[in-house]
Amino acid sequence: MNIIINKDKFKTNNINITSTSKLIYSYGTIEMLGVPLIIKDFDFIMKKNYIILKLLNKNDIKIFEEIDKFFSEKYTNYIKTIKDNKISIKNILNKNVDTELYININSLKQKDFMLYLNIFTL
Repeated sequence: MNIIINKDKFKTNNINITSTSKLIYSYGTIEMLGVPLIIKDFDFIMKKNYIILKLLNKNDIKIFEEIDKFFSEKYTNYIKTIKDNKISIKNILNKNVDTELYININSLKQKDFMLYLNIFTL
């Protein structure tokens, strides 16, 4: 069973961070590991095991901007996820990109003292 967050009801204050930097999203009475979303309107390019998405839907762009704002306010060393309406997603299952893409924003990762979000395909 796949549970995808309704973008109209998405709220950053439902995101909790565990001591191991995993993201837990509270959706009503359900707590999920990560923030599962579906992206439907995009252009893309493949780079090794990453998909670079150019988001075309204003609601998708707004969600990623809200997420970046949420983490930027918590961590001064946070690297924003969205730049020029583009996000980078790890394609761990080597999925073919179709007209829609299921993703999960799973955890905070650290590299060279900088924090970034780990986003991958489902």
